[in-house]
Amino acid sequence: MNKINILYLIATLDVGGAERQLVELVKRIDKRKFNPIVCCLTRGGPLGDELKEANIKYYILGKKFKFDFSVIFKLIHMLKQKDIHILHTRMFTSNSFGVVAGILSRVPVIIVTEECVDLWKNKLHLVIDKILSYSTNKITCVSEAVKNFYHNYAHMPSDKMVTIYNGIEMTHKIEVNREKKRNEFGLVEGDNLVTTIGRLAPQKGIYYLLYAIPKILKSMPKAKFLVVGEGAEKNRLKKLAEKLNISENVIFTGLRGDVREILVITDIFVLPSLFEGLPNVIMEAMLAGKPVVATHIPGNDELVIDGETGSLVLSKDSDSLASAIINILENPDKGKQMGINGRKRVEEYFSIDETVKKTEELYEALVRLKIPGIQNG
Repeated sequence: MNKINILYLIATLDVGGAERQLVELVKRIDKRKFNPIVCCLTRGGPLGDELKEANIKYYILGKKFKFDFSVIFKLIHMLKQKDIHILHTRMFTSNSFGVVAGILSRVPVIIVTEECVDLWKNKLHLVIDKILSYSTNKITCVSEAVKNFYHNYAHMPSDKMVTIYNGIEMTHKIEVNREKKRNEFGLVEGDNLVTTIGRLAPQKGIYYLLYAIPKILKSMPKAKFLVVGEGAEKNRLKKLAEKLNISENVIFTGLRGDVREILVITDIFVLPSLFEGLPNVIMEAMLAGKPVVATHIPGNDELVIDGETGSLVLSKDSDSLASAIINILENPDKGKQMGINGRKRVEEYFSIDETVKKTEELYEALVRLKIPGIQNG
């Protein structure tokens, strides 16, 4: 049987949800049937090390500026040189540059993945998405929310769209020396730990969490807050914490490689995002058996069942955020049951193995349609 050559195109291999999903997919895809190659438009990143360890080749095109169209010609050359059967792209820039290159090089199968309810996009972005969608064979969406957004606002053809949920690796409970781990962050006995994890960008709504903290501390004075991640907003967020006189209770950790261990010692996970797709980090928190407080926005509400696995609150509403956090901290048994329910839910619906299985099935169906005979040699 001939292997199917797949080129995955993404902007970088920085630490992020889309990048993580790509890496987990190519590590697990059946190498007896598929030959995966990863290509970065701009640069590599920390996740490239995982690809190296898995003996998966990745290339960097070195896009230098926003409209650096030279990368299209580099990509065309690579698609032809590697005899690519399937081009699979992720997110707007990679989708746009990739689909154009795929058309010009006559790649048999072109798939784009939409990762988010992209409220940042203007009409031009959505028109580009719509036009390019006619030259793709399939548009995979990581949640029903993303699928609905692109159908309703970019008017992408519904018959080309399919939802394949993001997934995460299922693990047994991680063994952590809780006392030692808590000491790393200066926590003492009796402290409650509330954690948020993600890029420090406006989309993540961390400002609203900071504004909620003074109200939380009035009811729960021993609460501590971990802000895990890096981003352009870090200094502004630190200054806001100082202005609100909550710096002693808020710990900015920067990027961490021990997220699952941090979640073990966490009491509540919070994600106050303004828009999302299907956030991996909520799945991670649910898998760790933690109650989740998140904004009631499309995508989040496909993960968190309000009142059962956590609480959904109004977006941009610090008071609602504070009330939900206080309610769980004051009712630890309720929080524990939410965590148990959350772990069961993520185990049932959001396994990375199921994501890989459905993606492989899509590949094989499209190859049978567009390149009959290849799988039989």
